[in-house]
Amino acid sequence: MEESPKGMKKETVKEDFEKVFLVALEEGLSTLGRGKDVIFLFLESSCSLRKEEIPSNAKLFELMLSEMLGPCNAHFIEELIIYKLFDLLPRELCPKFRNSVPFQKMLENIKRRFKDAKL
Repeated sequence: MEESPKGMKKETVKEDFEKVFLVALEEGLSTLGRGKDVIFLFLESSCSLRKEEIPSNAKLFELMLSEMLGPCNAHFIEELIIYKLFDLLPRELCPKFRNSVPFQKMLENIKRRFKDAKL
């Protein structure tokens, strides 16, 4: 069985991307210390969004993070998550980062590259 980023076994492209994204999400939110757990609790209690569902609900995550932290702080955290994702993926899967591209669109672009590369 082929291996994908960081030694993960290849199952399906979607599941692999979601695993990689969840690692990046955890690492990005870890900059908040215990605030990471508060964010996950807030998401689950306010809109029933569990951590495992975030990769397929990036827009809702983006909206709720902005509501909780304010737009500037949320954008900073989103950038950290994207940079962590870039660290986990091969360089050719990482599009040129543009600050003006919304979080959800950037994730869609990376996911499309991930799928096209068939890691």
